[in-house]
Amino acid sequence: MNTCFLGIDTSNYTTSIAVVDLNGHVLFDKRIVLTVKPGEIGLRQSDAFYQHVMNLPGIFFELPQDLIQNIAAIGVSCRPRNVEGSYMPVFNAGVQFAKVIAKSLNCPLYHYAHQDGHVMAALEPDLEVKQLKLLNLHVSGGTTELFTSQWSEVHHYFETHIIGGSKDLSIGQLIDRIGVYLNFPFPSGPAMEKHLMSHAAALQLQEKYLPLKLDNGFFNLSGIENKIKQLHEKGIHQDILMLALFTELGEMLYKLLNQAIKTEKPDGLILAGGVMSNHWIRQALQRLANGYPNLKFIMTPTKLCTDNAVGIAKMAARRPAER
Repeated sequence: MNTCFLGIDTSNYTTSIAVVDLNGHVLFDKRIVLTVKPGEIGLRQSDAFYQHVMNLPGIFFELPQDLIQNIAAIGVSCRPRNVEGSYMPVFNAGVQFAKVIAKSLNCPLYHYAHQDGHVMAALEPDLEVKQLKLLNLHVSGGTTELFTSQWSEVHHYFETHIIGGSKDLSIGQLIDRIGVYLNFPFPSGPAMEKHLMSHAAALQLQEKYLPLKLDNGFFNLSGIENKIKQLHEKGIHQDILMLALFTELGEMLYKLLNQAIKTEKPDGLILAGGVMSNHWIRQALQRLANGYPNLKFIMTPTKLCTDNAVGIAKMAARRPAER
């Protein structure tokens, strides 16, 4: 009996392949961040697609032969979310590669949403999700959404309902735009955080700098970029502006989740997405664990916050056991 499950994810900025065992424990996890030219703030879908096509064989060839021989099923991300009309061409690179591998190995291929992969990656292998009502905050370069989810035994994916989030820019986009403006490389979040960690001890915020406001669970971010540029032009140091950005975003997300927990009364809270690796945002949201001791508080491990195929592989591993 084959006991390994392969996951493939080709998001807008990362090529990922992972393998887990029947219990969801990670056996292989390799990612390649796509190349963005200096000064640019993103990739065209066609450019991202091409890089994925070039990256996938190289990662797959790194798989040990004993894992390849024991692959029982393959999971691949084929769309951003599990809603009608959710589509990005870049995911087709992974889908087409997965079809070839599945045919070659004569094993089943399952299609999933990229967002479900983030949710599943956050969950411990032995956590039973079938009966849990989950509240999820997914914050990344492409998404800033607050949604409820419940595992569907019929469809074998999370059925979701959006209840909040950004109406325009994602938080990741905002951070990247500001980072590039301040001459940090793209994607900018990690470089900004690393720089700030070495200077933050000497910094103090004297006021609230950014007009971040919640409106029934939703918010707008497009004006924040212009506000920071205005403050920078007035002479406010970039380190102060970055600290204000991270800490004030963290406080806004804390308020957002605090309200949602009281309204939705979920069994568990999952915090996922690349931006969730940020020190200041994690610090702000960690307070929720103390405020709601009966809530299953799941903050995705930092290494699994960024785009990866681990969650996709873990969902494939659940399928045989649920037939």
